[in-house]
Amino acid sequence: MDTERQGGKVIAVLIAVIMVIVIAVSLIRILISSNNNEIGENEISKDTPESTLPDAEDTVQGDDGKIYKREKYIKAVMCLGVDTDRSMYEKRQAGSGGHADSIALIAWDTARNEVKILMIPRDTMTDIMLTDINGNELGKSKQHITMAYAYGDGKQLSCEYTRSALSELLSGLDIDFYVALNVNAISILNDDVGGVSVTINDDSMEEVYPELKKGSFVKLDGEQAEFFVRYRDINEDFTAIKRMDNQKEYIKGFHNALKKQGSKKDSLIEKLIDDINPYMVTDMEKAELLKLGADGAQSSDLTEEDILVIPGKSVTTELYDEYYPDKNGVKKMVLDLFYREVQ
Repeated sequence: MDTERQGGKVIAVLIAVIMVIVIAVSLIRILISSNNNEIGENEISKDTPESTLPDAEDTVQGDDGKIYKREKYIKAVMCLGVDTDRSMYEKRQAGSGGHADSIALIAWDTARNEVKILMIPRDTMTDIMLTDINGNELGKSKQHITMAYAYGDGKQLSCEYTRSALSELLSGLDIDFYVALNVNAISILNDDVGGVSVTINDDSMEEVYPELKKGSFVKLDGEQAEFFVRYRDINEDFTAIKRMDNQKEYIKGFHNALKKQGSKKDSLIEKLIDDINPYMVTDMEKAELLKLGADGAQSSDLTEEDILVIPGKSVTTELYDEYYPDKNGVKKMVLDLFYREVQ
């Protein structure tokens, strides 16, 4: 296979992965944005916004010198899009389990039924665990965070390595749950919701799809959706970062498509979970997901303010784009999302 075809194959895989994560984030948002469900009520009764005396291990000092306490009712859910089309039940040799090329974290406030999404660029540089081909740990090294998944088994261990790397990146934040989907979930989820409507904010897509004219509101089919979320100008640097604007728009559109199912939502959510189960790895039980999604139809609309990107600086090297997080900015964002000031 020549270089051009190899490059085309890689690009195709990355396109699919991007679609996985935007759909996964939307789906999980619906699943976790319930009103007064059983799990939420239990969590709230244990630790509500009115709680005062912090445990030492739950506190952290901010750069402003103030002390902040982790709100236990605000859960952190890691969502991954993995660039493989093989079964997620199949254990893989270290280095061959795929990459977490799309990463997002959901901040789920079970007390206020509010959800925010924090997107992490795949090129983010942070410490990850390295292993040899037999899975023996060799220690940590600063690498692209996308690689953390590859050094595991393609299943739970890969998710744990990524969770550890993401936790360290986010100032030691404890991540409560994870959900990883591979590329096989894309067409299933798209077909199940019946298409996604978005506003076109880019004037360069019309060349390929005349209906994708800037300013228009279009219901995307599967092929158009793939193009919409992966489109970028290959002559520009850092377009993986810029492409997130379309991904944000698609997340909102997918969320709205689920909401429009109305009374069918509960059965659809169960169908979605069943349909993608072979292509998903998670430490959440199905019963938990169903309970969390029971009142999803009542969840509030997803706005631009609900979708964030960790602050940082993009750098181009001879081989790769690299994204260096602003540690102080990241810490402040984590404190804003998951903590409250106690003194």
